[in-house]
Amino acid sequence: MKKLYLLIGFIYTKIIIGIIFLISLLQIFKAEFNFPPKNTVLIWSLWTVIFLVIIILNIIDLIKNFFINDMETIKKHTYKLKLFLIPYWVLNVIVSGAYWGILIGASHGFGMFLIPVPFISAFSIFAVTSIYSILYLLLYWNNQKIKNGEFLIYLFSQFCFVLDIIGILVLKRKEIK
Repeated sequence: MKKLYLLIGFIYTKIIIGIIFLISLLQIFKAEFNFPPKNTVLIWSLWTVIFLVIIILNIIDLIKNFFINDMETIKKHTYKLKLFLIPYWVLNVIVSGAYWGILIGASHGFGMFLIPVPFISAFSIFAVTSIYSILYLLLYWNNQKIKNGEFLIYLFSQFCFVLDIIGILVLKRKEIK
């Protein structure tokens, strides 16, 4: 459980790093043309390495729980992770949008070639959280709590932003009834 909260907390640090990048980028307008901004590449690299270690530790725990058929633990972790991600995605869109909007404006459109960068980092977080959901769905389906068609719908929803959270919340609501 502690590793899950570590993962959630670390995901939110991406917003803080995004704000640091945004402030650094705004320094360009003060005629301090030191791009990339001081230490931002180092901060981003360290964040990525630590995030990968946390991901690996969480996935190992998740797989252990999957193989011992501990559906309650996986369910609890999946719901918490998905609920904590709702404010993250809202903040991520705001911070990343501001950062890349300023970058494109400051570079007179050349920064447009860097637009895939925030999507790559967002997809890495999305992929990790979807692993939790997919393994939960597999356990749910193996225990014959949902039909094949429902399983496929919920499974495909895990590959789409926003639908992944909605799919898990609908499944929880269905489970309560």
